[in-house]
Amino acid sequence: MARFLVASTPVVGHTTPMALVVRSLVDRGHDVHWYTGVGLRADVEASGARFHPITHAVDFTRVGLVDLVPELRTASRLGRLRLYFERAFVDAAPGGIRDMEAILAESPADVLLADMLIMAAPMVSERGGPPFARLATTRLGTYSRDTPPPGLGLPPGFPLRDRLLTAVHRRLFGHTTRHLDDVREGLGLPRRRRSPFDEFMSPWLFMQDTAESFEYPRRDLPPQVHFIGALTPEPPAFTASWLPELRSGRPVVLVALSTVANARANLIGAAVEALSGEDVAAVIATGGAEFTLPATLPGNVHIEQHVPLAAVMPFASVFVTNGGYGGVQMALSHGVPMVVAGVTEEKPDIAARVAWSGTGVRLATDAPSADVLRTAVRNVLADHRYSDAAARLAADLGRHDAPTEAANLLEKLASTGRPVHR
Repeated sequence: MARFLVASTPVVGHTTPMALVVRSLVDRGHDVHWYTGVGLRADVEASGARFHPITHAVDFTRVGLVDLVPELRTASRLGRLRLYFERAFVDAAPGGIRDMEAILAESPADVLLADMLIMAAPMVSERGGPPFARLATTRLGTYSRDTPPPGLGLPPGFPLRDRLLTAVHRRLFGHTTRHLDDVREGLGLPRRRRSPFDEFMSPWLFMQDTAESFEYPRRDLPPQVHFIGALTPEPPAFTASWLPELRSGRPVVLVALSTVANARANLIGAAVEALSGEDVAAVIATGGAEFTLPATLPGNVHIEQHVPLAAVMPFASVFVTNGGYGGVQMALSHGVPMVVAGVTEEKPDIAARVAWSGTGVRLATDAPSADVLRTAVRNVLADHRYSDAAARLAADLGRHDAPTEAANLLEKLASTGRPVHR
């Protein structure tokens, strides 16, 4: 039996992929301790892990990110990304280290498993902790000579452009890199001049939550990077009066916002207007976004605040989304082509991969007009190339059992303490 310390970003709705890995480890008899926000305690305990609350770092289940960093309300897209890293994640590292080292002092672990935004993970290892593994549940956001830098939403295939953009990108994030080094220095660690994007990579084990065919090809992909398939949940029990309509033979259009970036309801309003009267059954999940129902809801449109995507996705013909990674991976797992309309956080990069892989249409806005959205949905339904590409990716993902593969890799790291190469 091995012992694992899991650390995850304290954001409601983001526990599912990690929980699937944790359950696989627990089912094999391993001792798993999970460090995250107090609002996620029930999810942690349901996985079979022992819960450890955030004490000295920022707990986003208690305080909103915008409340912590009010400058986010007016910052540019690039400015928002810098603020995310510096104020929310880098600044949280000392407190996270203090918490995790206290847990490790009581319950030494063989491996520290962290998600992408736990910037403290490599520092814990450097300060004498166990080797750390990354679980990436968003696009692969590290630098490569074969890809554009992260955050720009660009496709690959332009080497000179990408090299120049990467150099500019590193310079633009120079302040963030220096800030990270300042934090490291305060913790007794050497300055390394590595950006947060470099810090994402683990030298021991990096597990990417998708099939390799969804990611841009990289000749310099580190050997410890493993594509494990999609960490998607089993369909839950779910009932709704409109469920029988999904079996009527008409195309089903599923519309859903991501769990976190759902404050703007532009896509919801456009979807209602765009799909009204179309020969489709439309299921629209608002995800908690503020939205005023129209006076008369069309008979073919069904709106719910929360719909378990895993229950409806098997019926879908098209998935309309703002680009949340979990929803995109679930659609791909079922071979469902997409219309993606997202411009915040890493969503432009995810949308770019959907377009590049041929599995859907990218709208370079999160506020498409009803006409634009209607045309995009019609095109995806009519052009078999989108469904064919989505089916190919579903087949690629179907070759994986993500929780099992992740557990196998983590067990190997725990038993050897050495990098786990492909």
